[in-house]
Amino acid sequence: LEAQFEDLSLLLPLWAGIPGKAQASQMIKSSLTDPQKYWRPFGLSVCPAGSRYKDLPSAADMVLSWQAMLVRGLLKYGERQVAARLFTHLMAALEASHQESGRLRQSYHAVHGTGSGEYNALQGLAPLGLFLEVLGVEIYSPWRVRLSGQNPFPWPVRINYRGLVIERALDFT
Repeated sequence: LEAQFEDLSLLLPLWAGIPGKAQASQMIKSSLTDPQKYWRPFGLSVCPAGSRYKDLPSAADMVLSWQAMLVRGLLKYGERQVAARLFTHLMAALEASHQESGRLRQSYHAVHGTGSGEYNALQGLAPLGLFLEVLGVEIYSPWRVRLSGQNPFPWPVRINYRGLVIERALDFT
């Protein structure tokens, strides 16, 4: 009897905050960040590396909405550095696609970073709100901001918003 089809959606309980801390840590270590499972140079693939479906055209395409949900799940479990690495991988795919064609695409290949699907589709846009979440910045107004954690990215970030300027470096904000 053939085994059930396994895909990235099995990790979405992380987004919902369902597993306990220990189980979430195990899911992150043994599946999400494991290159033998889902972790790729340009994000997470839909199918694990060992799947017989991995070579189907859509199997390696990243579904950005699932990726964003998993980044948020990583943040729920205090995995800001892993969330930042995954977000950086996603942005590398968007950048590669934009450099290639001057446009963004509906989805991106998790191994090669190439775009596929419709051009400039809403699903393929850079998730700015997610970037701010990973960075630990919540802007309520030009006068009210909430900061959490430290900058998890290896570069300083400068945000300009209606006269508000926030600079987050590795060791100061």
